[in-house]
Amino acid sequence: VGVGIGFFVFGGGVVLGLWSALALNKLMRPHDPDLLEDAMNPDEFE
Repeated sequence: VGVGIGFFVFGGGVVLGLWSALALNKLMRPHDPDLLEDAMNPDEFE
């Protein structure tokens, strides 16, 4: 059972679409600051 060229074109388009969606998501993600960065400062407990 062979597959046509359309199958490979479709598969390549799916892979390229997923990759581009993930790349755009990484670029468009808002800055997420660490809210607990200075929550436990040892100098405050002396």
